[in-house]
Amino acid sequence: MHPTKEQLEQFVANVQEIPRADIEVHVRRCDFCREYCESYRQLIEYLKEAESEPLSPDERLLAESLLAQAIPTRIIDLKLLSVGPVGPTVMAADTNHTSVGGVQCIAQWASESPELVLRLMHDTESDRYSLQVITDPPEQASGLLVSEADSGVSVVTDHAGAAPLPSDFRSRLRDVPWKVQLPDAALTLDPVDYDPDRTEAECETTLRSDRGDEIVIRFETKTEGRAVLLRVASLAGQTDFAPVQIAVSQGSLTRATRTGPSDTVSFKPIDNNSLINIRLYT
Repeated sequence: MHPTKEQLEQFVANVQEIPRADIEVHVRRCDFCREYCESYRQLIEYLKEAESEPLSPDERLLAESLLAQAIPTRIIDLKLLSVGPVGPTVMAADTNHTSVGGVQCIAQWASESPELVLRLMHDTESDRYSLQVITDPPEQASGLLVSEADSGVSVVTDHAGAAPLPSDFRSRLRDVPWKVQLPDAALTLDPVDYDPDRTEAECETTLRSDRGDEIVIRFETKTEGRAVLLRVASLAGQTDFAPVQIAVSQGSLTRATRTGPSDTVSFKPIDNNSLINIRLYT
């Protein structure tokens, strides 16, 4: 019988109030549990290093990969904590107040493993709603797909863990269950140089992930501006797949939409000198 996920994590963290000797014997014999412990150990070490300095885009993607390995499922169910104006929920990474100016937290949900808080925020001045994800460390709050199946609302958090909700969103949805999903694949598009002297220009490249995802990317420079066109050509090695959620982000700009094998997603970069992050959610 395998130890539980919590026991393996406690074993890695050197907690003494567990049957360490039995778990150690099991880990030596079980490849699955040994690999899980090693992945979790790498995650802890990496996050400790990340606390002292900000993550680069490549390091952020590595942290997402390690987190995905350490969490058995990429879909995180949340438990409703409160409805109505609420006081703060204390977390190590939470340095924000639940009410700032005309923006107020009107509901919040939480997950114990991993430690995560989701807040529904209401801007009383504009009457707009948004979601705010809080994690420890805070870097893990970016690039998460937050969705509610009954209403069809689905958004992706930006670099600060925030995600604006559609303009027709209503607060009656604050007591419905939300889910948070980690990306199944994360790819990075390096900055591309454009010739400023050319009015029309076009080039194409292909990004591939370790698990067999393939994204064909076409760059276009026209009189009206630059554009990046993306098409998911293969998903986990399969060219025939059901539509998936894709999020394309650069800095504070994020675009999320559903796309299929024959669809093209257009994204207008903020500048030519920053990385573009691409995430897939199946």
